[in-house]
Amino acid sequence: MAPNPAAYSYNHLDLEKPLLDRTYDFPDRSDAKLNAALPHGKEGYSQVLHDDPQHRRWRGYIGTFIADNTGKDVTKQWHISDFPKGYTLWNKQRSLDNPRTDPYVFGYGGAKKFFSPVGFALHCLWLFDDDYHDNHPCQCTLCTGKMQGEVMVNWKGMPGRSVERSERHTETSASRTTVHDSGTGTPTFDIPPIARIARWTASRRLRIGEKSTLRPTSALSHERDLDLTSLRPYRVGEIVWVSISPMIPSRRPQNGPDEVIDFWPAIVQQADIGVITTPRGGTGEGYMVNHYRRYRVHMLGAGGNAVISESKILSWQAYTLPRVVFDQIKRPRMPVDIRVTEGLPELENFHPLELPSRTNRTPHNAASADGTLLVEDPIEIPRTFENALASLSLARRMVKIIEEHYCYTDLYRDPGESGGSRECYQGIWWGPERIWVDDLVRLNAKRQDLAKDGRNEFLRDPTKDAVGRATLAQITEFTWDTQKKQIYFSARLYELADEGTDPDLFGTDLRLRLPGCLSAPARSHSEPYGLPRPPDHYRFRRITTDGMEVYLPIQFIAGRYDPLPINSEVHRHLLQRVFNPALVEMLVTGRQMNPEAEANVFRVLAICGLCAAQEKNKIIATEWGRSRASVVQAAEAQAKKATYENWMKLQRKETKQNPAHDQIERGMNVDDDDTIVVD
Repeated sequence: MAPNPAAYSYNHLDLEKPLLDRTYDFPDRSDAKLNAALPHGKEGYSQVLHDDPQHRRWRGYIGTFIADNTGKDVTKQWHISDFPKGYTLWNKQRSLDNPRTDPYVFGYGGAKKFFSPVGFALHCLWLFDDDYHDNHPCQCTLCTGKMQGEVMVNWKGMPGRSVERSERHTETSASRTTVHDSGTGTPTFDIPPIARIARWTASRRLRIGEKSTLRPTSALSHERDLDLTSLRPYRVGEIVWVSISPMIPSRRPQNGPDEVIDFWPAIVQQADIGVITTPRGGTGEGYMVNHYRRYRVHMLGAGGNAVISESKILSWQAYTLPRVVFDQIKRPRMPVDIRVTEGLPELENFHPLELPSRTNRTPHNAASADGTLLVEDPIEIPRTFENALASLSLARRMVKIIEEHYCYTDLYRDPGESGGSRECYQGIWWGPERIWVDDLVRLNAKRQDLAKDGRNEFLRDPTKDAVGRATLAQITEFTWDTQKKQIYFSARLYELADEGTDPDLFGTDLRLRLPGCLSAPARSHSEPYGLPRPPDHYRFRRITTDGMEVYLPIQFIAGRYDPLPINSEVHRHLLQRVFNPALVEMLVTGRQMNPEAEANVFRVLAICGLCAAQEKNKIIATEWGRSRASVVQAAEAQAKKATYENWMKLQRKETKQNPAHDQIERGMNVDDDDTIVVD
């Protein structure tokens, strides 16, 4: 069952009754004139007055919401004295025949339109928070493009701590609280369990006392903590390959080119744990309970969502389409069983995953006795190879756009050593992947290339067998370099050493704890999550000397380390499909393979760190995006537009070659016995 989007409910409080000692004022804003609301007095709109019960109820919800997220006691309601400057509440009558009205809040020159108190409360908390108003983006639904349910589910599920605010000198500053100090310079966290903190302040720094260290104290992003502690290989928002069964076509050709589609691009929408219960055998009673990871994914370029087990998913860089298929999707190719229109909504009727058969369905474009077109239950586009190529070309075009973009998330402020502050981030979207601080990533550069840049004195000598393998880095910080005007990351470097390597070569700080938690350097902002599992018969060996880290631009990141394909038994059958069963024998016996099969082998070895990043196995993201949601939405729109234009050019070309075909398509030359074609 999906979580309830209404993450905060205050129905038990008298929200319409303001209390003088529990009222907030918004800080003055110099840009308030830019946010002046438009006069929406026309077309059925009427402004809600300040003393109206509905206005008081909205102010009560927003005030209680702010108090709840700043550590206040919410056993009684809180209020805001008025809406922020430039934001006003309106009612709109649905129609002349329907007296019911719907409330809306307009602001920012009418560009922002909020539909509910909870949606507006998210934005108000950002406006109220003077620490983050100027430099930190708001994460409400309008500012991020995310659905209300998605924002609130992440919000309510966050196990973070709320902190009390420092004094803000306004007329009602007596109603605000400060960070208490116990005499040691350490802020206290005696906060009621009901308190929550907003998601975008997941890296909120505290006002640290004189005796505190310079290391910023920040709340951990809930998503980051969940991804790192659960060790799940695929993360919400990432692009992955999903195994489709049966394949398209259902059998591999015995001879000839490998014209088969057995993996499909998809985007991860949700990750959770599935449960399988089986009766105990023998005379025992009860059931055996087994858990497994599963993911809700959306098939790109096609229709439908599906819940897929982890054993049927590969990371994006673990696989590539067969060359013969890839060459065909690069050419304009329209689906043969359906007529497409602008926006390509018809492709939603193509399902790469075979659906259960359904009976008593209305055929696609069937007509009733009076000639009315029946389209309530359109039939799926047949799962043929030709139809699949059309949707696959759209999906691949979408992913190509996403691969070129990056964006950074979860901004926080580092107080710095010189009294200033730096912009730091807990994670980035890097092409198809989500990368967090504390993740282990593969670098584009080899170890010897890093040594050429004057870093050799900070690197340990490599082990004999590690030469030629990937250089791995555990990220400790993402930061904005103000001088170079780009994002850099700090990291500890590692190599994969053979399991039998002399323990003395690992260093005293790692000998007893590989691959467990690692002690971070003093200036590191990361927490000791430790390293993921290395490939069988290998161990991670740190090659940066004690207390040293490298500082590199994010363009050095080839992608996230992924040991799953070679370490997981459930993925062995997928690897056989990646390598093509016809070539597995060559791989086992050591005979010479064709270049495509050899590239597939090195692709899998590279993401596991057993060889250096290949040219086709590293992410090259050069375009900045505002958010992951905006990048995905723009990629879908651009891909559909380009695909539709290419198909229309192809159609016009075919029409010139076959004019009679065009007349039939337009319904201009149809015999009496022919089916009526409705445009």
